[in-house]
Amino acid sequence: MSKHSSSSSDEDTKETETEKKAVIKKTDMNLEMQQAAVDATYAAMEAYEKEKDVAANVKREFDKKYSPTWNCFVGKDFGW
Repeated sequence: MSKHSSSSSDEDTKETETEKKAVIKKTDMNLEMQQAAVDATYAAMEAYEKEKDVAANVKREFDKKYSPTWNCFVGKDFGW
């Protein structure tokens, strides 16, 4: 593999990592739970394409790890 190809691959990885920035705006979860939410979300986003499937997976993970009942919303267009 040439040095140029390796460099290009590194740039692609950096772009992907930049796109995956979690922003937690308001929560009452402790730092461990916040990190678990970010990790579960990233893993679900890798495994599923549909937002509803990502949300369902994160909910299942949190129900298992922290006891039911959790809700998870994924997407851009919703209100509180």
